[in-house]
Amino acid sequence: MKKRISVESIQVGEEQTRALVVAWEKQKVGEEMQETPLGEETIAFDSKLPKPEVIPLIKEAAQRIAAKAKEAKTTREELNKLLEKEVIE
Repeated sequence: MKKRISVESIQVGEEQTRALVVAWEKQKVGEEMQETPLGEETIAFDSKLPKPEVIPLIKEAAQRIAAKAKEAKTTREELNKLLEKEVIE
C-alpha cells in the first residue's frame, strides 16, 4: 500500500535546515478509512541545497519510518502472543 509523506515542521538555520518527515497510512477506524501517522523522523540537510535535491532525502526517511513501523508491528504481535496465557492475579 502506498503511504503519503509530508513535512510537518521546518527549522531553517543559516547553514542547516531540519525537517520533520511524517509517513501516513490509511487504516480502517470503525466504518471508515482514516489517514493515521505511521511514524516520524527528523532529517537535516544543508540550507543551500536546492529543494528538488531534498526530495530523495525525505523519501529515504519515509522508507526508514515504514521499516521501523513494520518491525514494531511484528514485535507487538510476538509480545501479545507470548502474553496470551499470562494473567494478573
